[in-house]
Amino acid sequence: EYLEAFRVLWTEDRPRYKGEHVAFDDIYFSPKPVRKPHPPIWIGGEGRPARRRAGRLGDGWYPVISSPRMPLDTAEKFAAGLADVRSHAEAAGRDPAILQTALFASWYQLGAAKRDADGRRLAFTGAAEEIAADVRAYGEAGLQTVLVVFETDDVNDAKDRVEALTREVVPLLG
Repeated sequence: EYLEAFRVLWTEDRPRYKGEHVAFDDIYFSPKPVRKPHPPIWIGGEGRPARRRAGRLGDGWYPVISSPRMPLDTAEKFAAGLADVRSHAEAAGRDPAILQTALFASWYQLGAAKRDADGRRLAFTGAAEEIAADVRAYGEAGLQTVLVVFETDDVNDAKDRVEALTREVVPLLG
């Protein structure tokens, strides 16, 4: 409801909205956003309510790969989640093709692969070739942007990790 209300405020000259939790009428709302028709609304989350909200109201879907309740730790799981988001967009009369996608790969690690409880390599960890293959697989599943974390308290270490990603993984992506 709040997202619907913001869209009204951002796009209408004489905004009015009546919902269960938000209501306004006869107000002046200015300045309007510079970006037209409004700033993009990204919906985070992996669960059913977040996927429904992303499809119905969002301009983008931004889940986290490592959610304990709904891990998107394979390209197939991401594809299934995105298919659900897109089905909610269609049900709302929206073109699912307009939705942007991003994934927060919170456990990225170049070098030694991280393993799950069953010993399987976690996506976006391991050798440069493995990470590049993950990027391609998730891309084929509909992912447009992957965000990685360089967990460190040392700025030089973070810089080195970014440079290693750029030097070793990016060239493999063509």
